[in-house]
Amino acid sequence: MLKIYIFLLIMAIFGGVGYGGYMYYIDTQERLGILRENNAKLVVANDAKDATIKEMLETQNRAQELNQQLTVRLQAAEQYSDNLRSKFAQLNILRKAIEEPYVLEGKINDAVKRLLDDFRADTDPANGRVSGSDE
Repeated sequence: MLKIYIFLLIMAIFGGVGYGGYMYYIDTQERLGILRENNAKLVVANDAKDATIKEMLETQNRAQELNQQLTVRLQAAEQYSDNLRSKFAQLNILRKAIEEPYVLEGKINDAVKRLLDDFRADTDPANGRVSGSDE
C-alpha cells in the first residue's frame, strides 16, 4: 500500500510540474501575442513620426529658401529706395514745375504709365505670378 501512495505522490508531483509547465507555456504564448501586437503598433507610430519629421524638415528648408529669397529682394528694394532718395535729393521739383511745367508733366505721366504697366504685368494671371479669375 505504501508503494501505491508513493506512486500517487510521484504522479501528483509530475502532474503538478507538467501543469505548471503547460500554464507557463500558455502564459508565455499570450504575452508573445500581445508583444507582437504592440510591436506592430509601435512600427506604425514610428513610421508616422518619421514621415512627420521628414515633412517638418522639408517645410523648414523651404521656409529658409523663401526667407533667403525675401532677404535678397529686400536688399534690392532697399537699394532701389536709396537710389530714389538720392535722385529726389538732387531734384528741385518746385523749381522745375515753375520753369518747365510741361516737361515735368510729361515725365510724371510717363512714370505713372510705366508704374501702371508694371502693376498690370505683376498681377496678370497669364504670367503665373498671381492666381486669379479670368476677368
